[in-house]
Parts: sequence; structure tokens; C-alpha cells
Amino acid sequence: MSQQEFANIAAMIKAAYPTSNFLPTKESAKTWFEFLKDLDSQTCMSAVREYIRNNEFPPTIAGILKGCKEENILIILEDGAIQL
Repeated sequence: MSQQEFANIAAMIKAAYPTSNFLPTKESAKTWFEFLKDLDSQTCMSAVREYIRNNEFPPTIAGILKGCKEENILIILEDGAIQL
């Protein structure tokens, strides 16, 4: 994902949780980007949307990574590549 795509995801999280202190510093944003930069931006955006729908507190890096793994499993199942 690009820095701009990450910025869009971060902005959505900040808008969804306006009273939180999400990414209070540039160092926080750099750390988050370091962990998320290798993810597909659309998968990450879908995972964040799903997280926001179901959680009243902002996500952690680990929470987003977990959500992206779950999104990838759903994509594989929808494509019919794997049958469980």
C-alpha cells in the first residue's frame, strides 16, 4: 500500500473514533505504516471497515493484521479456490 492509501485508512479510523487519540504523533504513523505497508490496500480497507462496524474502540496494528487475514480467507472462499 502507498503512503496515500495508508493516510486514507488512517483518516477513516480517526473519523470513526473522533474521541480517541489515534496516531497522535508522526512516529506513531510511521510505526503503523511500517507494519501495514506490505498489505493490499483494498483488503486492508475492507478489514478496517469491518472492524469499525463491530468495535467501539479503535483498532491495534495486530487487530488490522488479523482482519486482513480474515478478509483474504473470505476472498479465497468466494473464488472457490478452497473448500472447507
